[in-house]
Amino acid sequence: MKKVLTLIIAGFVLMVAPALAGHHEKGSGHHKGSGYDEEAMKAKHEEYKKEKMQKLSDELSLTDDQKIQIQQIMDAKWEKKHEIMKVKHEQMKILFEETHAKIKAVLTDEQQEKFEEMKKEDKGSMKGDHKGSGHEDGHDSPKGSKT
Repeated sequence: MKKVLTLIIAGFVLMVAPALAGHHEKGSGHHKGSGYDEEAMKAKHEEYKKEKMQKLSDELSLTDDQKIQIQQIMDAKWEKKHEIMKVKHEQMKILFEETHAKIKAVLTDEQQEKFEEMKKEDKGSMKGDHKGSGHEDGHDSPKGSKT
C-alpha cells in the first residue's frame, strides 16, 4: 500500500511540478543551457517599456523630466524582478532535484529505472504541447533538473 501511494504521489509530482514552476525564460548568462533567454526578455521588456511610457505620457501629460525619472524607476523595478526570477529558477531546480531524489530513495532499482523512463517520456510528451513555455525542451521545469 505504501509503495502504491508513493507511486501515486510521484506521478502527481511529475504532472504538477511543471505548472508550479511557472514560466521561465530562455537563454544565456546565469542560466546558460537552462532554457533562459535573457535577450528575448530584454526585447520584450523594451517593447513593454515603450508602450507603458507612451500610455503614461499621453494620459498624464508628462514632462520630459518626468519621463526620464519614471523610466529610471521602471528600469530599476525590472532589474529587481529579473534578480527575483533568477533566484526562483534556482530554487525550483533544487526543489525538483530534492523531490526526485526522495522518490527514488523509496523505489527499488527496477522502479527507479522505470521512474527515469517516465521522466523522459514526460519531457518528450510536453515538448510539443508547451511551445512558448520558455524552455527549449517545452517543459516548465528547470532544464537539467531531471524532471
